[in-house]
Amino acid sequence: MIGFKKVKEGLVEIFAPDVKIPEEGKKYGFYNPRMKMDRDISVAILSVFKDKFRKSSEISICDLMGGTGIRGIRYKKEVGGNVVINDINKNSVELIKKNVLLNSLDIKVESEEARFLLHKYRSSKNLFDFIDLDPFGSPATFIDSVAICLKDFSLVGVTATDTSLFGLYPKTCLRKYGVISFKSPFYRELGTRILLSFLIREFARFGKALQPILSYSILHYIRIYAISKNSIEECNKVLDKFKDISEDMKRFRLNIGKGINIYCGELHNKNFLLDVSERLKEMGSEGIKITNLASTELDNLFYFDIAWEAKKNKIRKMPSLNKIIEILLDKGYDASRTIFCSTGIKTSADIEVIQEILKD
Repeated sequence: MIGFKKVKEGLVEIFAPDVKIPEEGKKYGFYNPRMKMDRDISVAILSVFKDKFRKSSEISICDLMGGTGIRGIRYKKEVGGNVVINDINKNSVELIKKNVLLNSLDIKVESEEARFLLHKYRSSKNLFDFIDLDPFGSPATFIDSVAICLKDFSLVGVTATDTSLFGLYPKTCLRKYGVISFKSPFYRELGTRILLSFLIREFARFGKALQPILSYSILHYIRIYAISKNSIEECNKVLDKFKDISEDMKRFRLNIGKGINIYCGELHNKNFLLDVSERLKEMGSEGIKITNLASTELDNLFYFDIAWEAKKNKIRKMPSLNKIIEILLDKGYDASRTIFCSTGIKTSADIEVIQEILKD
């Protein structure tokens, strides 16, 4: 039997399993302190969404797989609204109830299989303004249930912890997401676009257009925030941004063959993120580094990992990323840092131009 410790995060306190690594506490209520920055971003995005689009009405929120309840409890305390926290694990549910009581909050705690819970709420016509889906592993089997349980013009947050998206298991990726992944230096953006493509297609089945607000991949996971809008016309506009990427791969000297058709549009709503960055600044959160990068990142498809290129070409000393960007801009190319890789650059230049700069 493990013990529990008090943890302060944001404006709340919770009891969390007192373990050396988060996975050891999975049976009793999963809490990962490394995900605090991600939860800060979630709170900031939901807060801005509420202020922009739900100011005159009570917002309804579902934390679908609660763990310790930290996300849902922070949503209630820091954003407000009607909050439902669910977890199928009975031990987690008991811990969530204890944490809700600790913070003196009015939150509905459920203990159902996630899809069953959503269909139960939909059948009683209780739809949500925001659903947060953060499963262990792939979110694929839950997405249709999430899509049909959202109100018109609502917010969704989806996490995937699935290495098949990063090119390690191409056929597994095809089975789960309908696209064959492949190994590449820009695997984080590729995986993010494959997941987003899957989400867009699944939502489109129900006449819902999914418009990304923020999409990123750090550590072991991918996280996507998007707005769902009931509109066939808007669905078609988003689907028009899908294309076969085989021609684009020539810039990177990659031959992947034809048939990999994914979403190639913008990954972030940069105007929305300006307000999110302000909120994160007020919170004193490290998450502002993510939203600031996303706000200035080019919409070009994929990035060059400069460290990877230097290693491949046996270049021991290379210019700083800022210097490379400066050179690219002077040559007339677009260039920016990327949210996906600390040594990555997005640019309209081809790989030959990058290699020439590295060798000079």
